Amino acid sequence: YTGHLKPRNLEFYRDLLVETGMLALNKEYQQASGALAMLLYKEEIEAALRTPGYDGFQLLDLHDFPGQGTALVGALDAFWDSKGLVTPEEFRRYCSPTVPLLRMDKRVWVTDETFTAQTQVAHFGARPIKQAVFTWHIADEKGVTVAQGDLPVIDVPIDNNTFPGEISASLENVSAPAKLTVTLGIKGTPTSNSWEIWVYPADTAQAEPGNVLVASQFDAEVQRHLAEGGSVLLFTDATRRETVPTGFLPIFWCGKWFRGQPRQLGILCDPSHPALAGFPTDFHSNWQWYHLLEGARSLKLEALDTGLKPVVRMVDDWNKNRPLGLIVEAKVGRGQLLACGINLQGDALKRPEARQLRHSLLAYMN
Repeated sequence: YTGHLKPRNLEFYRDLLVETGMLALNKEYQQASGALAMLLYKEEIEAALRTPGYDGFQLLDLHDFPGQGTALVGALDAFWDSKGLVTPEEFRRYCSPTVPLLRMDKRVWVTDETFTAQTQVAHFGARPIKQAVFTWHIADEKGVTVAQGDLPVIDVPIDNNTFPGEISASLENVSAPAKLTVTLGIKGTPTSNSWEIWVYPADTAQAEPGNVLVASQFDAEVQRHLAEGGSVLLFTDATRRETVPTGFLPIFWCGKWFRGQPRQLGILCDPSHPALAGFPTDFHSNWQWYHLLEGARSLKLEALDTGLKPVVRMVDDWNKNRPLGLIVEAKVGRGQLLACGINLQGDALKRPEARQLRHSLLAYMN
């Protein structure tokens, strides 16, 4: 802002960050919440393109809207400049005249399963594509190929109801836990699209706590264990006033204008933190966090100790800017405490990602 306009709204939110002691996290918060926004834009666009008979879509805006409650929802800022969230080339992979698509049952798999997915293509180019060969490739984060193949030759009409074939790949030899990238493209062209999946060990039973006391209440037993120098994994009690409900999906448009919705904007973490060594993650929310975050509780750190640096933070709504911790470690007297707002007990452990995160946390604590 160099002319007559002044960004009074942004100054207000900046001052809130100063008050809560989090101004230094501004850029990280922007990148983490923005990465989640792009993840969801991709999902929304692809869902439209996968729908037979769907004739098109309109995005409410591609850039931040500074009026009506301030909607900082754009891939671009208010001046149509990049925020560094997505490149034009990457955006065109799922928003262009020809988009390869994938239909899969889930994002989280285990090593005794076979990954399967139905391929699809939305093509609204100038003319049909004759004799197209769709090629697929699955690779790990180091670029090592897990599986690959070509689908039968197919003519692609101007339509979005074309299904080139099915992908199938055994996961038994994957070095789990791992994040894999599935890529589908048209051979001999720059047209391609990618999706991430996560593979966990099939035999990861509920992790044994070892020397760690696992608890759901900060009761006398927990306090005694800490006083004696022990380690405690504490699942935060949802009835406590120091917690706020948390979910995977961010707020729509503006929390002040549309009330009653979750007020967080995804996670922020350091993927190299040893507590997450057994749980591959990005620094931001991705699909393996979906069920973990649904029904989770974040700790309001200003009610506890603003000096705490969480293992996993929740990015709060910019109208509040509260310091929130999803997984927080602290010294308590002679003992060590890891507080976790994610349910990693009981029926929740039927999900591979919950078992794996619990395993990772306990391994770190032991």
